Amino acid sequence: MNKSQLRYAITSHLRQSSIVQVDIKHYVELANDLIDASHAKNIKHVSSDLMAYASKLTTCEVKKQKYQLVAQLLLDIRFRRPTAPFEHLTIHCPECGEETQYSYAYFRYECKNCKTHVRAHKGDHWPMGSLVNSKVSYCRRYAHHLFDEYWVEHYGSQTAAYEQLANITGVPLTEIHFGTLINSTLDAYRINQILSSLKPLKAA
Repeated sequence: MNKSQLRYAITSHLRQSSIVQVDIKHYVELANDLIDASHAKNIKHVSSDLMAYASKLTTCEVKKQKYQLVAQLLLDIRFRRPTAPFEHLTIHCPECGEETQYSYAYFRYECKNCKTHVRAHKGDHWPMGSLVNSKVSYCRRYAHHLFDEYWVEHYGSQTAAYEQLANITGVPLTEIHFGTLINSTLDAYRINQILSSLKPLKAA
């Protein structure tokens, strides 16, 4: 089962389950990992113990929860049953270790102790990166502005622009997101230096 077929199956099922505004690309990558790990040919051949594979693929707390949710999603697709809306994940602050609170009003995870936060997708409440302070959060937004303003226009599409950014930074395309690229002001400086390189091209 190729990724295009996998994407279609997952997209259709999520839509039927009224789950929208999610990062489908990320779902496809996780689902592909699970299918490979379980040695299944496609979704129709995934076994009922797929959840066990989801717990073994990573030691990362957040990614393990994502794998488990996608494993359940694949089983729902196989057995033709709807998938219940996802609840927010359990995420601990990288600074103090306390469990964060999820704000349904702002769609973000927040640490009340450290004042760190990270935005989340509205459809599944999956975080768009790691928790950071307000200054780094601003740097992410500014970097995204440069990317949308110059790179997307220059390369003709967001996909092509992300592919180019992945080539330059060496970060896999599936992990290219400003929430993962920028986790400090130093990261922001480096990324903004790269993104600013296209600014004169637009003026010309």
